[in-house]
Order: sequence, then C-alpha cells, then structure tokens
Amino acid sequence: MLMKPRRWLAYNIEVNDLLPQYSEIVDRFEQSDIPLDGAFGSNTEWGSEVPGLLVAVGPAVEPKRLLDIVALLDGLGQLFVTINHEGEHSKVIAIGALNLKREPIAAITEDMIATLSRPNATSHSMIEAIKSAPKVAVVR
Repeated sequence: MLMKPRRWLAYNIEVNDLLPQYSEIVDRFEQSDIPLDGAFGSNTEWGSEVPGLLVAVGPAVEPKRLLDIVALLDGLGQLFVTINHEGEHSKVIAIGALNLKREPIAAITEDMIATLSRPNATSHSMIEAIKSAPKVAVVR
C-alpha cells in the first residue's frame, strides 16, 4: 500500500496535463518524495496564458510545502502564484493553474522565497506575502 509522507497527508497536488512541460514535471514528482495526486486540464478550456507556470495554492498551504514545490519546479521557467480561496482549510496545490478569471498574479521572487523561508512563516503570512507582492496583469 502506497502511503503519503506525513507532512503531505492533508494535501492534494495536481498538475495541468495541458502544460508543454507536463511529462517533465511528472518525472520530477516520481523522483521526489512529494506525492502527486492527479491531473487536471484535459476537459477544460485553456485559461489566460502566463509567461511561465502558475501555481494556485489553497489558503491553508504551509509555506514550507510551497517552497518544496518551488524547488521541484526549479528551472522550468518563471513561477507565479495565486491563492485559490475555495475552502478555508484547503491544502490544494495546482501546478499550471488556468486563471480563467484573468486575475493579477504574483511572481515568485527571491524576496518572496526569503519571506516564506522564515522560521515563523505561517499560512497567513504566506497569503499576506502573495497579496502584497507586485502583480502581473494577465491581458490575454
């Protein structure tokens, strides 16, 4: 029986199977101890494209878990992040989120990584860091 590592038990991590890097991302998950729960995207319209990968995180995602995902995706282009507010206690991470509403998104920068890496960082401080980060407007 396959079991998730304890630190990932409450998480649901999915990747968009429409991404050009889909196979490489899945390969990286297979080589890591981060569990991938599934895929999304095949049955939906493509949203507004961003110049990189958009990661949508639930409001209860712990900063360390987001940083684990960021490290896993290193080298695949600029990473962007947005909060998916569906469910107050949600620990969902969607890689290649569609951004169907074309909302402004935040680039994951070294400054944001430094903020999320602080020992006292919480889900709330992660949300505040994302909210206060400069936004990229998606016009397409």
